Amino acid sequence: MSKRTHLAFALLLSAYLFRFSPQQLLFVPIVLISAMLPDLDLALRGFPLVEHRKTFHNIWFTAAAAYAIFYLTGSPLVAELSSIGIISHLLMDSSTKVGVMWFYPLSKWK
Repeated sequence: MSKRTHLAFALLLSAYLFRFSPQQLLFVPIVLISAMLPDLDLALRGFPLVEHRKTFHNIWFTAAAAYAIFYLTGSPLVAELSSIGIISHLLMDSSTKVGVMWFYPLSKWK
């Protein structure tokens, strides 16, 4: 799935969830940036245990990222918005032939 497609879906999801009210427009960049987080595995490919669509493309990464973002920002809202972005990425990748192993490494089910 291309970066452009991930960003477009995250934008559509944001439009649906936030109805683009003026107060909530600031939420959109958080969702868009976090929608790209699962593809960190592409940048970190040479590191041990990092594999594309495995290491960062699962529910455990989503939870860990949300916790880390909450810890760093102190904002449950920012953590929730980041989770929306990450999950939008996983949903889009799940729609491809390769799919996503949502519970990797506990399960290889797609």
